[in-house]
Amino acid sequence: MYRIDDRERVSMPPGVAIFEIFSPEIDDIRTLNNRPVGEFSASPLVIAQAQLAGQDMSSTTCHYPDSRNGKPMQFGAFKELLPRWQQILDSLAWLSNEYFEKKKPQQIQAKHIDEISKIAIVMPRFLTARAVNPFRDGELPNIVGDVTKALRGVGGLIERTMDREAIITASEIYVTANQNGSLRGEQGDVCPAPRVLTNEAMEALFSHTNADPKKSELGTIIDDFSQLKQFGVQYREFVSIINACLETRNLPTADLFRLQRLQEDVNTTLQRDVTKSKPLLVQIKEVFGAG
Repeated sequence: MYRIDDRERVSMPPGVAIFEIFSPEIDDIRTLNNRPVGEFSASPLVIAQAQLAGQDMSSTTCHYPDSRNGKPMQFGAFKELLPRWQQILDSLAWLSNEYFEKKKPQQIQAKHIDEISKIAIVMPRFLTARAVNPFRDGELPNIVGDVTKALRGVGGLIERTMDREAIITASEIYVTANQNGSLRGEQGDVCPAPRVLTNEAMEALFSHTNADPKKSELGTIIDDFSQLKQFGVQYREFVSIINACLETRNLPTADLFRLQRLQEDVNTTLQRDVTKSKPLLVQIKEVFGAG
């Protein structure tokens, strides 16, 4: 994608710009423990800051007997969140419970899990960018980063390998990821969670097994899930437009209008003033060098 360098990540302006709100700098947002939510996908500066704060950001060789064997693995990230594992399971259950409006379906389709994972990916940005009670960078509760990391690769796996309308089970996530090499992250490091815990997390997400959504801290952190869910929808639309643009090296007029409408919608969701946002054409010139 792209990265907009040298931006302040302390507070959001009155009106947010669509290319900045959904930029890869989402990965740089830090939780209370000083770890970036994107781990190794964060910028080098933020990774260095985490190391200076005492966080283990080193890699080790993976010895799991599957497709990850022999590849680099950031075990420090997994070791740090392991004491909160039950809270993570409860929070995954909470996320799916809210998504399905507390009416657990008999069958779950791939598109449901894809959409939930996208919500988890943008949750840190939503909580730091909303106009009402935003979290500052470095003040985001650890559980938010934990859940984001737990679901980070799931949406991409579904996009690449599954029919969105297909009925899927929790166990299919690990099996499919292992078969097609999707246990590897964007930076080449592999998922540090062992198979048994990966399956446990998916069971909590799919069927609330060994998890209680009522015990999740997310229920007190996110007071209006419908806004977060809408933000996730807007993120998916933005990624779809930009991916098509990058593939064709063209941005049709129709997509310009879609992006303009999307910027307005995002500001509404975050309760910000779109009239004070950076103009869309200025953003496009900054990002793509277009005239």
